[in-house]
Amino acid sequence: MSNEEAKTLRLQGNARQIGFQLGKAMDTRLECNIQRYIEQGLVRLSLIDLEKVRHGAMSWLRRLPNHFQEELEGISKGAGIALSRLAEWGFVENCCKCACSGLATIINGNVWIARNNDWCLPDLWGYKVIRNVSGRIPTMTFGMEGDVFTATGFNADQLWLHYHSLNVQDNPAAARTGMDCYVMIREALETCSTIEQVEAILRSVDRSDGMILFAVDGKDETFCLFECNCTDHVRIEPRDGWLAATNHSLITGIPQESTVGNDTSMKRLSRINELGASIGLKEPSEDLMRILADRAVAAGSPGDEFGTVYSNVACPGTRAVWFAYGGPPAACAETWHAVPWPW
Repeated sequence: MSNEEAKTLRLQGNARQIGFQLGKAMDTRLECNIQRYIEQGLVRLSLIDLEKVRHGAMSWLRRLPNHFQEELEGISKGAGIALSRLAEWGFVENCCKCACSGLATIINGNVWIARNNDWCLPDLWGYKVIRNVSGRIPTMTFGMEGDVFTATGFNADQLWLHYHSLNVQDNPAAARTGMDCYVMIREALETCSTIEQVEAILRSVDRSDGMILFAVDGKDETFCLFECNCTDHVRIEPRDGWLAATNHSLITGIPQESTVGNDTSMKRLSRINELGASIGLKEPSEDLMRILADRAVAAGSPGDEFGTVYSNVACPGTRAVWFAYGGPPAACAETWHAVPWPW
């Protein structure tokens, strides 16, 4: 088995069966990964309040759609790990924010997407999960080994979604259904074939936080951004076949909670736009990889525990996908791996 095959988990069945398969495949390695991420990583780096995580974890889990609760229960049984521990692992993403850079553009009639996911502990990332949940659209998602939820993925209907965190002022409405952004990405990938269907979810379900959502439909080569606070969203269409975003608001309609970190975010976005205009994008995959790996765009430095932990370049219309991981200094500066279309 190649290293890339070892980093790909294939799951099929109903939600509980899929969870059990994942848990069984990881066994004791799952607890090791959770320990490394939470206690040895986020706590040691002072990125989370562990007591807050433990206090809110199980109530968070019980607010998830039933099929996701069933999947987590299946993981618990398969790996022999407490459900409360899995709840901590999932809920911890509510308690910290990562940074991202991304762009989407039309090249020779096809939409291409490129993204950097900037966070910490780069050695934990670089995994793919292919899920075929009964009655739902098959998906491939990217992240840590065994991840249930995701910030990046695509489905068998050639729909690509990924999101960036965004600080906002509001909170979910108490009377409406709410969902974490990373939970919503997986829900949308498993139920949506079009960008319009994704937008319908944004209208019907509040978010736990703000997000900038990239959406590409490879079937008709359309794409857009959704800039979202907890209760509302604005759709941003491409201008001259180009969209780029980092972690600050592109419009005035979504007030931000804070401008802390905006300077860095704005510099990354400015550099992406500058490179997009100057490079020419004649060799789509290679040129987009160069943009992501630019030192003013990619995060991280040798020996740093923060950086670009994984990167993607994709053209959903032609079913072409690449994945980079492993840094520091940045995943996008490492080896890029072609990802076979799994369906």
